[in-house]
Amino acid sequence: MHNTAPIIGDILLYVSLFGEALRLVTDKLDSKNFYAFNPSFDVKK
Repeated sequence: MHNTAPIIGDILLYVSLFGEALRLVTDKLDSKNFYAFNPSFDVKK
């Protein structure tokens, strides 16, 4: 039987680091008023 605890710990670390980086990017974009979807701009005709 293999010990998978270190592998699972590494995966959790990478996921949490990715989540933190994603949050920082979205905060930076929000501060510049950049949105992927802007309801007032994307009006369907």
